[in-house]
Amino acid sequence: MKIFTQLKFIVLAVTVIAAISSCRTYSNGGDDVTPPNPTTGTGNGSDNQNQVVIAFPRTSIDINTTDSVVAVLSSGTSTIRKKATKGGTFYTISLNGVYTGTWSTNIKVYTKSRMYRFETALNTANSSTFVGPTGKLADNWKTNLFVHDSNYGISFAVAALPTDAYYELFLPPTLIGYTHVYFERYVYKTIDSTDNVVQYGVLNFKAADYKGFQANTTAFAPFATAMKNQPWDTADVSLQLYNEGSSTSYKVIFQASVKNE
Repeated sequence: MKIFTQLKFIVLAVTVIAAISSCRTYSNGGDDVTPPNPTTGTGNGSDNQNQVVIAFPRTSIDINTTDSVVAVLSSGTSTIRKKATKGGTFYTISLNGVYTGTWSTNIKVYTKSRMYRFETALNTANSSTFVGPTGKLADNWKTNLFVHDSNYGISFAVAALPTDAYYELFLPPTLIGYTHVYFERYVYKTIDSTDNVVQYGVLNFKAADYKGFQANTTAFAPFATAMKNQPWDTADVSLQLYNEGSSTSYKVIFQASVKNE
């Protein structure tokens, strides 16, 4: 892998992306998060008996490799998080508490090392069924690299494809031992047996300024847009913790490479 370390922070400081404030935030707990009195749509959702089913046939990843499935529904100022219930070869998401209408919906399937996202305009006036991810980069479900570090209480996912700006990060209220978070994405093209950097992006921020769970599609938007028509062979990702003013006090939480299929 060609991962830069925290020793490169000073050199790369000019590439810092500061778009955290535009993130969508909500609780990362296990329970559904539903606004008590939605103000738009039809009804209050209390009698909505519809559901979303995520089926896992043989063409999908093995359902036994999954840890959880959640759906995040957004409409206007309302955001609802629903956790799915597993049963046999499928997951079911109850729409009880969701008023009928069209919601921008992000369904996420988590495994130990991957998170798959399916984005759709969901009509909650009806039940819906979707087929689960295949695990391939070219799929209706967008593949994301994922890690949960129990030592620091950090969960992190980032789009596998460099043309996708999405990432999500959960930090505990207090990050023990470190003050800053450093996140970088590098893309390479091999020419004459040499790996050449074709694009990179860096995010660097104080842990104290970042609360709970945030999902972001804007911080790396310029990075992803620049990669739309760029040929590439390998994409690297690294997430590190560090203390400001020190070139040695840092911890690599996650690093991974993705090869272009």
